[in-house]
Amino acid sequence: MSEPMNGQVTYFYLNVPDLKAARTFYRDTLGLEEAWREGETTCAFKLPGTDVQLMLDQAADDLSGRAGLVFMVPDTDAYYQRHRETLDFHRPPMDIPGGGRWVGANDGSGNSFYVGDIQ
Repeated sequence: MSEPMNGQVTYFYLNVPDLKAARTFYRDTLGLEEAWREGETTCAFKLPGTDVQLMLDQAADDLSGRAGLVFMVPDTDAYYQRHRETLDFHRPPMDIPGGGRWVGANDGSGNSFYVGDIQ
């Protein structure tokens, strides 16, 4: 039996081709409140009734992955080392703006999920 995922779901990650257009849609059309912004390529919106945020990312590379939940763990690299033989990772551990690291994996059904220690 594998170890259970005990990280808290913090974000729902969504890659978008045009952050400005996506930000306008989620803010002006859906009425969501922006929670934070990281430069001109990443931002997040508060999702009503939950602590989970919608994170929009205009990634410049093809490793950006697909939409998926982001679980927070104490140490991304330790998680990767423990699970690199049992999970199908599509994004290696990498630094992210603002501090912290994250990694992306596939669930075997064509869906992605992410694990990070985002500060």
